[in-house]
Amino acid sequence: MNPFLHSISPEQVITLVEQLTPDEQARVLHTLLARLIGDRSVWLAHLQQHGESHLRHLAAKHGYDWDSLDDTARLAFVDDLLHEALP
Repeated sequence: MNPFLHSISPEQVITLVEQLTPDEQARVLHTLLARLIGDRSVWLAHLQQHGESHLRHLAAKHGYDWDSLDDTARLAFVDDLLHEALP
């Protein structure tokens, strides 16, 4: 492991990421999630359990009804959130 990484605290990493553009922040988030979770369907299941109300709100904000979306449409919506950094 890189010795430089041992000298950076999580708070410092967060401060560095906060200095990035929203697109770059989304890329960092997507990369980390992809590495931590691996399979997007597993990630979606986790979000459904722990963040479904937030996803409902985001979907409504973008003109979608979360409850009427099938799994494929839900994955596509979450993918759009990650790749395009929708507000």
